[in-house]
This record gives sequence, structure tokens and C-alpha cells, in this order.
Amino acid sequence: MGKNTLGRNKCGRHLNPNPSRARVFFSSRNCDAGQVGFLKSQRRTTKSLDFIDYGIKNPYLLGWKNSAKYRIRNSDAVVVGIGKTTYKSKSVNWEVKTAKKFNKPIIGVKLSKGVKVPDTIRKNGKIINWECNTIQREIDKSKNKRT
Repeated sequence: MGKNTLGRNKCGRHLNPNPSRARVFFSSRNCDAGQVGFLKSQRRTTKSLDFIDYGIKNPYLLGWKNSAKYRIRNSDAVVVGIGKTTYKSKSVNWEVKTAKKFNKPIIGVKLSKGVKVPDTIRKNGKIINWECNTIQREIDKSKNKRT
């Protein structure tokens, strides 16, 4: 298959321009989007984070589950931003279960102190604090399992 100028193959799928970088699917509640966006932006402002954001850009689209399933399956890891109400989120719960189904490493990142960690993440993932070096170390571990 040939590559077109939009960075997709002929089937319309995104190509990974740098296979040495990990693809990370981000899962979070919409109310935590600001904090998760800041976390993702730190990869541009600090050298301690290096990954390809493979999360859904518009979670309100119909068929988001199919898009999420495809992206989770093709990711190296799933990072879940754990905010104050994440434990109530049916969509985050579904994404974590889907990651487990595809045997993807699940990394729960506490967005603040004292948050309630959802059972699905506690049982299936690793919970860490928001520290760039720790997050990158866990992402690298998951990528190394793939190769």
C-alpha cells in the first residue's frame, strides 16, 4: 500500500511515522479534559515524555466505540486520567475493559490527590501519580513488551 500526503495508507488508516515511539490511547472523562490535555501537552514542553497520542479527538461522534476499539487494539498502552468522578464513567470503564480484552497495559494516572480509583483500573492496571518520568517509564515498559 502506498502512502498519501495525509499520513494515511490507501485504506484511510493512520500510519505511524516513527515506530520507535509508543502509541498511547488516552481515556478520561470529558470534565477532566483540561488536565489530561495539559498532561499530553507536557510532551512538547519537556523531554521526559515522548509518545504518539492515539486517543479519540472527538468523543461525541456516533460510533465512537468502534473508533476506540480500533485505536486501543493498535496502541501500545492505554493511559487513563483518573479524576474525581472517573469512577462513575461508563465510557472509561468500557475503554479499560476493551484494553484488557486486547491485553494492553493499562496505566492509571491520578490527576490529583485523593481520587477514587475505579475498580476496573485497580484490578487490571498500574496506578501511578502524575510524574512525567514515571509515566514515560511505564509507557516504555509497555512498548518494549510489544517489540
